[in-house]
Amino acid sequence: MNKISIPIECNIPADDAEGRLMNWRSIQSQVSSVVQLKNGISAKIPSAITQTIRDFAAAEAECCPSMLFEITESAGESSFQITSEQTDSVKAIHSLFSEGDN
Repeated sequence: MNKISIPIECNIPADDAEGRLMNWRSIQSQVSSVVQLKNGISAKIPSAITQTIRDFAAAEAECCPSMLFEITESAGESSFQITSEQTDSVKAIHSLFSEGDN
């Protein structure tokens, strides 16, 4: 099993961490492009999974209140941004949406 590193400000119970990481991975597999921002990421997704992103963002807001999710919908493709002013959260966001090892 892989060790899961969660930012200190995250309130997710340890026994839920692996499931939450699997949810992140599921979202990653449907992202068509990612732009790394200084304080997070901006990504494009099929509009068919916009509600999934909304649901996920609501769950993340409960456990990681420093992360801000913004979702923009358009025909055929939507986009979302995840940003934070917390250095540990920004590092976590970047590591979840980067290619290769950081």
